[in-house]
Amino acid sequence: MVDGGAKSIIVDGEKLDYISSAGLGVFMSYLEDFNDKGISMKICGLTPKVHEVFKILGLDQLIPIYEDRAAASAS
Repeated sequence: MVDGGAKSIIVDGEKLDYISSAGLGVFMSYLEDFNDKGISMKICGLTPKVHEVFKILGLDQLIPIYEDRAAASAS
């Protein structure tokens, strides 16, 4: 997607029940690269448990999180 010129990437976490520190690290590593290339990353559909992990670590301040794909697409 990045090589294809995408300017916005939506990650659908609807089926994500758990995220490890390694998984969170992947988001962080891509976030800097995407910002450098002018690409926005959005996350949608997180379960309350996983969303809480993003909030505790402050990642919700760096990556916009939306309730569902429609809301992420509309933003």
